[in-house]
Amino acid sequence: SKRFGDVVVDAVDLTFRARTAPYVLRRGTMRAGDELVWDQRHILQSGTYTGTYTVGGTTHEVDGWIGQRDHSWGVRDHGRCPLWIWFQIQLEDGFLGVWHWELENGARVYTDGCWAGTDGSDPIPVVDFRHGTDWIGTYGQNGDDVTGLAGDCTFTLADGRVIVVSAEGTFARPYEPFHRGGLNLMRVRTDDGREGTAIYEVTGARHHRYFPDTTVPGDLPT
Repeated sequence: SKRFGDVVVDAVDLTFRARTAPYVLRRGTMRAGDELVWDQRHILQSGTYTGTYTVGGTTHEVDGWIGQRDHSWGVRDHGRCPLWIWFQIQLEDGFLGVWHWELENGARVYTDGCWAGTDGSDPIPVVDFRHGTDWIGTYGQNGDDVTGLAGDCTFTLADGRVIVVSAEGTFARPYEPFHRGGLNLMRVRTDDGREGTAIYEVTGARHHRYFPDTTVPGDLPT
């Protein structure tokens, strides 16, 4: 059996079919003094899933669910990264994806991502990203009072377009007790009226906005 959140799935038989070109993020590196905390690359791609999954002996059809696939290569000491944000936003005509790291004080370490359309055109890189999301509830030490995430974020693309995305959703896959934060299942709306769904991952060790009260062993990048 495979476990997804709180659902135990007896069997999965799914096929992914790409609906956009893939996008490979540039390599990112982060250190705490001489210690390597993060050194990796990542790939993103949007597509559709078809097939079946079985829960409790009942088989359910999956008929063209829109989603994404991704993969990382490299080193990451999850518990010592102050903050990373990974947003995957699925719209009818394509997807927005971003990977973004910050220090505890909010200083930016790394941003990369793209807009990729379903017309098969080359992805357009994200050249700036501003996040304005907040927990629904107070995170505290372990996120026990958090029920979701909400707010706006702004993507600036290499072709000059600026896309503002408003979102609200449920804190669905906490990473506690090993790491802070986790995955959120989101409904999204862009400033030009497009609607869709998203996965918002907000995680890390300690950050002035998302994790101001956590206790972290070891030195963090500064």
